[in-house]
Amino acid sequence: MFQLNSIGVLLVISFAVFNSGCKTNNDSNLSDNQLTSATTNSTHEDTAKNRELMMRIEKINIADLTAMTIPDLPDWTSTYRKPGDHRFFNLTALGKKYSLTRYQASEIQNYYRDFTRPLSWPMSDEVKVAAYKKALKKVIVDKTYEALSDPDRIAAAKFIVVFDLDNTLYDQHAPSISSCHDISISRTNGKKSYIKFVPGWDTLINRIDELGGEVVLFTANFDDLSIENCKHWLLNKKPILQSGKVSGLFTNSFLVRRHKNESPKNRPIKENSKDLRLIDPTRKKVIIVDNNPTRIIDIGNTRLVPRFVAKKYCDLPNDAKAAYNSVLPTVQKEIESAISYMNANPGVGFRDAFKPFTIFGSAISTSLQKTHQWSKEKATDYMREHQSIVPTRY
Repeated sequence: MFQLNSIGVLLVISFAVFNSGCKTNNDSNLSDNQLTSATTNSTHEDTAKNRELMMRIEKINIADLTAMTIPDLPDWTSTYRKPGDHRFFNLTALGKKYSLTRYQASEIQNYYRDFTRPLSWPMSDEVKVAAYKKALKKVIVDKTYEALSDPDRIAAAKFIVVFDLDNTLYDQHAPSISSCHDISISRTNGKKSYIKFVPGWDTLINRIDELGGEVVLFTANFDDLSIENCKHWLLNKKPILQSGKVSGLFTNSFLVRRHKNESPKNRPIKENSKDLRLIDPTRKKVIIVDNNPTRIIDIGNTRLVPRFVAKKYCDLPNDAKAAYNSVLPTVQKEIESAISYMNANPGVGFRDAFKPFTIFGSAISTSLQKTHQWSKEKATDYMREHQSIVPTRY
C-alpha cells in the first residue's frame, strides 16, 4: 500500500496532463493544424484546472480536515482498529466541496488511512494535513483509484453483484487438515492461514460474467490481509482480481459512517458499514450477498446467506453438508431468474427483479405462500408486479 514519505515534508506538486485528442467522425474535415490546436487547448485547460486544484489543496489546514470529518465514537466501540488515523469522512460534504462522486470521496478516505497507517501515534496536525493533501491529490488530480479497476465499466454494467468475503465466500480460519481447506497462505508473521471456499463460488462468478454482470468484492477486513488472500485465490487458473471476472475489491478503509445531516436526514449510521452507493449511486442495479446484515446500509438490496464456518461444515454429515452446498447454486438460480425477468420486461432494474430473494422479499414470499397456498414461483411473480409490498429498509 502507499506510505507518506516524510512527516514534515512539503507535498510535491506533480500535474497530470490528460490528452483528449481522440478523433471522432465529426473531426474528419479538420486539418492536422486544427487537431493539434484543439488538443493543445484541451491540454492547457486540463493543466490550468489541475494547477487551480493544487492551489486550493495547498491552502488546506487542520480546520478544513476537521470540517470534512465525522466526529469519532469512543475507541471501545470499534471492532476494527489498526495503526494510523482511522477517521471517517463526511462523504457527502467531501463530494460537494470537490465535485466528486461518492466513490471518489471514499477513495480519499481510503488513501488518507493508507498514508497515516505507517506513522506513530499521536500525530501532529501538520502530519494529518499533509496526508489529507496527498490523498486529495491522488484522487482529484492524478485520478488514481484503488478499489475499482474500471469505474466506467461498473457504471455501464447491466447489473452488479457484490459479495462479502469472510464467512460468505470463504472461511480463512479453516483447520489445517488437508481435507478441510482448499489453500494455505504463509503470513509475514511466520504463521499459516488455511482457507476453505464455499462450494459453488467459482461457478457462480463465471455465470454472472456470462450473463453480462459485474462482480465486486466488499469485505470489512483489512487491506493487506484481503489483498494477500486474493493473490493466492485462483479463478480460472488466475489470481481472482486478475481473472477478468471481478471488477474490484473494497476493504475496511471503504466502510462508512453517515452523519445525521446527510441524506436521508436524521438517519445516522454509527456502525462501520458497507454503502452500495459507492458502487451504484442509484442502487437500482446492484445487490449484495452477505452473511452479516448488521454492516450493510442498503438492507433492501441484501441477499442473506448463512454464515459459513469451515470446521463446522467439515464435521457435518453429508446430508447436512448438502444444505451448505446448495446455498450459492440457489443464489445463482435467483440471479438467472432476475435477469430473465429483466430481459422480458425492459425498464425493470436488477434490484427490483431480484427483490423477491432479498431479506425482506424472502419473508414476504414465505407469508404469501402460506396465506394463499401459492407456489414460490407465483409469490415471486406477485412481488415483482407489486413492488411496494416488499419493504426496502428496517
